[in-house]
Amino acid sequence: MLLVLVVLLLSTLSCAKNITITGNGWTWICIGNCESNKSPPTVGGRILMGGGTDVDEAFRHLIKNSGGGDILVLRASGTDAYNPYIYALGSVNSVATLIITNSTAAYDPFVVNKIKQAEGLWWSGGDQSLYYQWKNTPLSVAVQELVNGNVTVGGTSAGMDIQASYPYVAKFGSVSPQQALKNPYDPLETMGEGFIDGFPLHYTVTESHFVERDRMGRIVSFLARGVTDHQNPVIAIACDQSAALLVSLEGPASVVILPNPPPSTLPAGTPTQQCYIFVPTAEPEICKPGKPLTFTNITVYRLGDGDSFNFATRSLIQGFEYTLSAEAGKLSTNGNNGNIY
Repeated sequence: MLLVLVVLLLSTLSCAKNITITGNGWTWICIGNCESNKSPPTVGGRILMGGGTDVDEAFRHLIKNSGGGDILVLRASGTDAYNPYIYALGSVNSVATLIITNSTAAYDPFVVNKIKQAEGLWWSGGDQSLYYQWKNTPLSVAVQELVNGNVTVGGTSAGMDIQASYPYVAKFGSVSPQQALKNPYDPLETMGEGFIDGFPLHYTVTESHFVERDRMGRIVSFLARGVTDHQNPVIAIACDQSAALLVSLEGPASVVILPNPPPSTLPAGTPTQQCYIFVPTAEPEICKPGKPLTFTNITVYRLGDGDSFNFATRSLIQGFEYTLSAEAGKLSTNGNNGNIY
């Protein structure tokens, strides 16, 4: 049976047509029916993946929501490696990758039109500061039109981070969790206005590679900045590697994971492949430049495989709940046996 599947996969890929077109600062590489644009009914939503090995089920969700149309991958560097991977996971008209290497390309009509024609959009990982350079360009307007137009938009790592209302831009490099807790306005903690926005991810900050890089201090600081700087009811979303949050336009969201992930190098008992939602119960007590952060009684919802959260009501459907606090730059918990994760 496995041999039959492999033969069918190779046959499918061998019949798919490949096209490459280059322009000023961009390369478009396509597999499938690249010369005929298909426009099936689509289902909107968001996909937030925490980096690491890709979660097949998240891409099957993207394909399903695209109606079998045209999937487009955006990236600022790298290759078209996503093309055969996504193409082999389900029935689609085409899969294409746009590699955009300078901000001039964000104004190119070819680039903008390819985004507008997509029935599903995926942001690759990489450097979100490069993506953020495309803000307030025809490219970002086209992406926002997809979000507004019932098309699912997803991304992993930097591609998750760029989807926040108030993204961490990492313009001058990466801030450490310790730096972020010691000073939420550290020069390395560069927060931005949304590249794209809209329900169900309105008023959000995000974090990827979460437990693997011990980023709890960062997300609490990002959340404090979001609430303090914008005076809005901001919440935070974080995902571990090889975990993805599938968010529907109606608000309910559920976690899918990679089966049989690579062995963890984290201490025994550390939860992995989780997504977390952080909902403040009040504004930060101390969130000022040069001052250690104090931000207490944050409600944390930890979601494992199949667990779910409703962004419309900001309430847990299924998962684990505990309370997290930062006091003078130090983290503590209540209801999780003293563990911050």
